[in-house]
Amino acid sequence: MKRVVICFAAVTTAVLVLTLADADAPASGASGSGWPQYRGNQRNGVAAPGGSSPVWSEGGPKVLWKLPLGSAFSQLAVSGDAVFTGTSDEEKDYLVRLDASTGKEVWRTPLGEVFVHNFGNGPRSTPTLDGDRVYLLGAKGNLLAARADDGSPIWNVDLKERFGAEAPRFGYSGSPLVVDDLLLLEVGAKDQGWLAALDKKTGETKWTVLSGPAGYTSSIVFEFGGVRQVVLMHGKTVTSLDLEGNVLWTYELQEAAIAMPLRVGDDRVFVSSMGDTGCVMLRMTKTANGFEVEELWKNRNMRNHFNSSVVVGDHIYGFDNATLKCLSAENGELMWAKRGFGKGSIVVSGDHLLVLGDKGKVALVKADPAEYHESGSYQALEGKSWTAPSMTGGRLYIRNLTEMTCLDLRG
Repeated sequence: MKRVVICFAAVTTAVLVLTLADADAPASGASGSGWPQYRGNQRNGVAAPGGSSPVWSEGGPKVLWKLPLGSAFSQLAVSGDAVFTGTSDEEKDYLVRLDASTGKEVWRTPLGEVFVHNFGNGPRSTPTLDGDRVYLLGAKGNLLAARADDGSPIWNVDLKERFGAEAPRFGYSGSPLVVDDLLLLEVGAKDQGWLAALDKKTGETKWTVLSGPAGYTSSIVFEFGGVRQVVLMHGKTVTSLDLEGNVLWTYELQEAAIAMPLRVGDDRVFVSSMGDTGCVMLRMTKTANGFEVEELWKNRNMRNHFNSSVVVGDHIYGFDNATLKCLSAENGELMWAKRGFGKGSIVVSGDHLLVLGDKGKVALVKADPAEYHESGSYQALEGKSWTAPSMTGGRLYIRNLTEMTCLDLRG
């Protein structure tokens, strides 16, 4: 018998009258094109839905540029001719803008003193683009809003100073989420709020909710049951909130997860953790009293570590720690497994997966649940490549702790 986990929340009139986003619109206030935030437009690792598949030329993809880059784990956010990411030198962490055609630096704005860690220095969070502004959270807790054209600061918020929050052991890693006029961010304050909603224009605190230390995951937002829901990991609990901070539903996972929740279809949410809990598929239902979630299946076939899975059609592709796998989204059955990439990452373009290994090898793989089919591979970078690629306009942007490169997959 399926186990049902039920949590109710009063859905206020204010929430009910919100203008709902189109299902194909961006998941946040970010631009509808490019790769404007962590994991792309919908925060699901998918580039250009419905677009053409990448072309893998004989001998490998064309390298448009390859340049040194200071240490950081930030993904590359792309809009038009601009690329934004985090970086560092021996003294400071920075938000930088690069030229998408050449990779050359346009400007850099300091985030504060460099975050030093034996895994790698610098920012962990990814910039979020919203119109003429860009937001980035530093690993030590400095949240910066800057002008996208010249990098000049608009406002800063020190999370420790405002909320009494302490940076987690590996540094703040969650990426800001912009929804309407709000910027949502995991603060991790024990008493003054675990999640904070700020006015994106001024940085003013609008509301806070929950409590506890900060983790390392980011939130997603989607519309279900007439309400836009922000779904994220609160410690060991999968939590859904409305845009006023009311809890809509929760599900206990037994252990914390770093990988983001993943929406599957209209009414399902997939969550995966690297430990013994494994993965679970939840189904949401709206009732007269609020919302409830039902556990459809649960197994250990997919244990995402620090990079999230993707969904293509009726199947989920992701890294079970160091093994690339394909699972059925219907029942969690393992379709195939492939080793050799280490703890890699995936982005989707058309009907293909672009798989980046943790040592810098990238492969073009058909999103085929019947078998693993690789069209080609290329050693794009060397060394620790833990950051997932970004894909837009037929270009694949990749970084590691010392370099970045742009590959042309337009053929």
